[in-house]
Amino acid sequence: MLKERLLDPDKNPVLKHILNSLGIVTPPNIRRSRGSLQDDHLEGRTILIAGRGNLHPYIAPAIQIAGCVAILAPFVGQEPYENVEHLALRSLTELERDKDAARLDGVLFDATHFTELADLDQLYDTFKLVVTRLTDYAKIVIINQLASDQIDPQVRMVATAVEGFAKSLAKELGRQAACVNVINVGNGEEAKRRVGPVIEFFLSDHSSFITKQVVTVSSLARGTNLPPLAGSLAGRTVMVTGAARGIGLAISQALASEGAHVMVLDRAEEKEELEAIASKLEGIAIARTLGTQDAAKLICEDIRSKHGYIDVVVHNAGITRDRSLRKMSRGEWDSVLGINLEAVYELTQHLTQDSLLRDGGRIICMSSISGIAGNFGQTNYACSKAGMSGLVQGLAYELAPRGITANAIAPGFIDTAMTRAMPIMAQQIAKRLSILSQSGIPQDVADAVCFLASPCSQGISGQVLRVCGGHIMGA
Repeated sequence: MLKERLLDPDKNPVLKHILNSLGIVTPPNIRRSRGSLQDDHLEGRTILIAGRGNLHPYIAPAIQIAGCVAILAPFVGQEPYENVEHLALRSLTELERDKDAARLDGVLFDATHFTELADLDQLYDTFKLVVTRLTDYAKIVIINQLASDQIDPQVRMVATAVEGFAKSLAKELGRQAACVNVINVGNGEEAKRRVGPVIEFFLSDHSSFITKQVVTVSSLARGTNLPPLAGSLAGRTVMVTGAARGIGLAISQALASEGAHVMVLDRAEEKEELEAIASKLEGIAIARTLGTQDAAKLICEDIRSKHGYIDVVVHNAGITRDRSLRKMSRGEWDSVLGINLEAVYELTQHLTQDSLLRDGGRIICMSSISGIAGNFGQTNYACSKAGMSGLVQGLAYELAPRGITANAIAPGFIDTAMTRAMPIMAQQIAKRLSILSQSGIPQDVADAVCFLASPCSQGISGQVLRVCGGHIMGA
């Protein structure tokens, strides 16, 4: 359309130049993953490893598996990295002075040793030197102590200060589509052991629309099995609701590409389309309409008869009925809460109480940044999506003895048929409300789902992961 070409800076160089001159910069397109997770998905990437923390013995194996070129800052003990094939030991100053040195595709900073205010200077000293050496799309991961585990006020203060530093750095680097995230690691050997695959994910292009987030790795959910990240979904059975189109379809396709056996569920009237999708994915179609009488019971009967169990449930189905509260009908309120929240709770209860969701399983709920921040005309929708946060927090503790984790994903502005129907200027404004100044795509959400569905995410439970490009809503 001519109107779209004129108003979209990605397609109109004149408009793009005008916006840039006003300081409204369109960053490079995001470099996203291509296909499923691989053992060497960081091969050829140059990653600086810095910080004097105590997690290097747990970081080194992940770096070795990922196949990246590791550059150690001199204050990092080299012993844990002796088996890393591509390794260099260089001072930060040397890197800064050497104009021919390889630019950095990522930085991994271990701040778990920070106990005093003066330790924060290491963040300044390191990142002051490396920010000019970063490539576009660089990934920065800061490993931090979990503040809530700290009793000493100064240690807790410093741990929280690290988060503030990282969030601000994310905003500064958003123009080059670089991502900055924090991994808080809880006390205990088991939490430390679980951090490796999480580092791999956040250094990879599978996390390219996730920035300015803080993720906690803990030993809450019982379980010791921690396979390599690549191929970890092979053979696992996953049910995805709302799978006929959009984000649900992308999730189903991504899970299948990772080797999972997928059950696709959507409304009864989508049966023919569902069966076509299931056939392509070599999966199973379940045509049931959520929110109807006995839907949860009937879905469980379908699972029992078609396969016997599932390992993962992805609660993606949802509806909107946007209207200001003064104009909202009771039917619009009831339908949104009924589908988005009540049906999710009821189905989860049936799955867990009947043990159709196996031990070591995963519950992944689709929340929204509207549920975090609220939004005009969405009291019903925001109410339902905010409820997801409390639901996964409660389930995380309730199901921890069975090794089951429960998490939610809060997408930001994602390019789907629904958002493309918005006025073009409204789309452009919504895109530029994120740090990365662009919309996400369904694959971004699907990549996050695949990670949380993996056995390698055992350390993450009861959390809401925003896949929003650092959107300002709720920031």
